[in-house]
Amino acid sequence: MLKDAFLMCNKLPTSHYEAKKIIKDLGLHYEKIDACDNDCIIYYKEYGEALECPVCRLPRWQPKGKSRKGKNVPWKVKTTGIEPSPIECFKMFHMSKTKNSGKEWTSEQTEALHAKLEAKIAVAQDQGFEIDELNIYHEVVGKASHGRVLGMGSCIKAKDVYGCCEGSSKLPRVDKTEELELKIKNMEEELQQYKAMKDELEQLKATQEEVKQMHEFMKVIMSQSNIQLPPTPVCIVFPRIIC
Repeated sequence: MLKDAFLMCNKLPTSHYEAKKIIKDLGLHYEKIDACDNDCIIYYKEYGEALECPVCRLPRWQPKGKSRKGKNVPWKVKTTGIEPSPIECFKMFHMSKTKNSGKEWTSEQTEALHAKLEAKIAVAQDQGFEIDELNIYHEVVGKASHGRVLGMGSCIKAKDVYGCCEGSSKLPRVDKTEELELKIKNMEEELQQYKAMKDELEQLKATQEEVKQMHEFMKVIMSQSNIQLPPTPVCIVFPRIIC
């Protein structure tokens, strides 16, 4: 749906698997951690190898049943991870690799936005203020709202990334259907012109044949009267047009 909504953005993932690959490259991985069903503890660090909850004594794994086969299934699973920097994620998402093993920005607009983000951080550091990257990100790029690009490009207006006409707050959508229809219309007009030219050539050929037949007829008549006729007119060869 996103690719249909934003035709100008051809780098959006087309499947859930490709989206997960992008998230993994951005460092947004997560770790599954078993937890007590009563929310007493999570089996992490000193409790990583424990087989039961030290508080309520509930076993870590659910009973397997009569067969006693299969993997151990925990009562609960929680996820944890380090919250990524929105500015670093913005940079990684909007930069692409080049043939020379380097990196470049996908557009001048995204590069300018990142420069503003870095400038805001530098000012906060110089003044000794506490740096809140998320607030800086929202201040420069904007907060999530309707009509903005989702994913790692969250809070970015399409016109900020792909450009827009001056004085307009909306990105002019490139409708490929209209473009194709215009091309088809032009081709149909050219085809009509070629057909008209072909009809004219057919008429000229027919006229040439009539003149030739008339000349042959007159030649026969004049030969009987001992009158010499001028030579046969040169046949005009027209180029063949294939429609």
